[in-house]
Amino acid sequence: MPSSEQIQRLGETYIVPFGPAHVHVTMLSYREWVAECWAGVPDIGLGVSDKLSLISLTARRRLAKEAHARCPAYDWADLIDRACQMVRTAARKSTQAVELAPRPRTAESWFLRSWFPAGAPSYVAGDGGVAKSALALALSVSARSGWPIANSEAWRVAQVGATLYLDWESDEEDYHCRLHEFCRFHGTGEAPEKMFYRAMTLPLSEMIEEVVADVARHGIGLVVVDSVAMAMGSEPETADSAIRLYAALRRLPCTKLLICHVAKSAMEAAGRARPFGSVFIRNLARGGMVVVAERDPTSPEVLEVTYHHDKHNRSGKQPPRGLRWTFGQGPGKTDSLLVSLSEPDFDQQPLSVRIVKALGSGAKTVSSLVELTGEKSPSIKSALLRLGNRVTKLIQTDSRGGRGRETLWGLADTNRFTD
Repeated sequence: MPSSEQIQRLGETYIVPFGPAHVHVTMLSYREWVAECWAGVPDIGLGVSDKLSLISLTARRRLAKEAHARCPAYDWADLIDRACQMVRTAARKSTQAVELAPRPRTAESWFLRSWFPAGAPSYVAGDGGVAKSALALALSVSARSGWPIANSEAWRVAQVGATLYLDWESDEEDYHCRLHEFCRFHGTGEAPEKMFYRAMTLPLSEMIEEVVADVARHGIGLVVVDSVAMAMGSEPETADSAIRLYAALRRLPCTKLLICHVAKSAMEAAGRARPFGSVFIRNLARGGMVVVAERDPTSPEVLEVTYHHDKHNRSGKQPPRGLRWTFGQGPGKTDSLLVSLSEPDFDQQPLSVRIVKALGSGAKTVSSLVELTGEKSPSIKSALLRLGNRVTKLIQTDSRGGRGRETLWGLADTNRFTD
């Protein structure tokens, strides 16, 4: 029987070895002892998994029966019972109180400084066609080559030993081509080594053993998940699907970058999109950006993209950034993907940001803000309320059209009262 020292813990996952047979327990709720439990033989790729309560004999026997059907050489009922008891004991010991000591964050704390923490899950969310996958590939190349995107220090990321791209939406050949197109005019012009790709066919929770093995075998420091909706499987809008996904991600001891589609219903103004699915997709991530883009009809090969800092657990909110992606316009105008810095598009920023910027030049009425932003009056009023003490009511003025007096709004830290 393995000792407590032999139990390996990766995040919330406890790996209990019994010779070639393993039981992996990923805790979902310590209060109710609910976990995602996998039983099998990793060396031959056989195993089964189920969500169960560690204290439920019926649930443990159900998993043991399924494991026995796949691999009858082991007494799975006994192994699963022993593993669950050992995990409960180890979990109680691992939650003992520790004394806190001040410790400053270092450069090693970040993958993309002030945006994406190292070793944690972060997301890139946006509508289709805004170059989310291109950004993920560019960040992967930069993490291996040491060359920042667009040669900008603002886009420098931490270097890692290897990267892994988990893809549910395209195919291997497409990414060989994308890598060729991007690397031709990035850094030294050569593609870095140790960039791995895996085509995914099932939800991540059902293929996590293979991915864990890839991460350990190749020394992966960055995993890209493209895309989250497919990685969750059926019913991606449910909390259970999101929790299963993050439970699987916790087993990967590296930085995780999640590519998310956006919920159309959540877009109240440009830049206000949220990742599609359960609220836990955003809440359980440690960093995130929302991507919006505009393509010039006269230059369809050029995509102007603005990146908004949407989730910031470990830093203050950062100002938007801009990149210009140019497709197929290198020497010879084929087989290239160029990226350069550009100014963020103010019109694509959240409504509250646009209002603050408009008020920076002087106080405004709601009617004036409607004209400047192109938004409707109720949206303006709601945004002003959300801004709270950042704005203040100043004086009332006669509104145009003889409809009575209208409040003049200004920034709380300015004395410029003219419209």
